[in-house]
Amino acid sequence: MTPTEILIKARELIADPKHWTQGQLARSNTGSYINPQHPSAVCFCSIGALERAAGGEFNDAYYEARARLRDTLNRCIASFNDNHTHAQVLAKFDEAINHA
Repeated sequence: MTPTEILIKARELIADPKHWTQGQLARSNTGSYINPQHPSAVCFCSIGALERAAGGEFNDAYYEARARLRDTLNRCIASFNDNHTHAQVLAKFDEAINHA
């Protein structure tokens, strides 16, 4: 996958607010913390969505996608995700995708 494909897939994972979370990388349908790669993961934060989109492969494409998102935020991805609204997070994904 390319960095842009990872960003697009990650955004799709959290497009529905029911599948977005704060404070953890991923959650199960019961709200419990779970690894983003686990089949029962249904909610993701921005980083968890990037990890899931990349298939758990932490390669150059993953790190480039992460860097592009971070550059649009001008701050830590986790901090932005946990302190902003769902709409604001999606807008930043859109910005990162458009600049890719």
